[in-house]
Amino acid sequence: MTLDGKPFDPAGPVDRLADVELAEDVDSLGTPDPETVVLDWMFDVSREQQAMMIPGEDKGRFLLSVPYWQPSSDSGTPVSKTVEYFGTHRVEWAQRPQSEWVAVSFDGFWPAERDSADLIIPLSECDDLCPSAR
Repeated sequence: MTLDGKPFDPAGPVDRLADVELAEDVDSLGTPDPETVVLDWMFDVSREQQAMMIPGEDKGRFLLSVPYWQPSSDSGTPVSKTVEYFGTHRVEWAQRPQSEWVAVSFDGFWPAERDSADLIIPLSECDDLCPSAR
């Protein structure tokens, strides 16, 4: 991962995550050590059409583990897309994360040759989505 042509420093500021670039040949994330798993939750996504802006409000709030197709316009401006399956979930950590970053896989980090990207998310202070902020 690089930012402005230099190796990305995860200990540095995270205000430019949307500008971090990934190498095309980067390997997928491996299966985590069991003691580092902070949430293991299986859920269904209902068939529910929903229009959404891509990129959405989460732009620049996470990294992808590998280069992955993005359904946005060539100009880089957000576009509205209708998705067939949609859901919003709020879950609590099973245990407190030990790091300032967490990796999220919708495939359970398996198999190694999966063709989807995992999300790598920096943890931050509580925002308006936190229960204590309500």
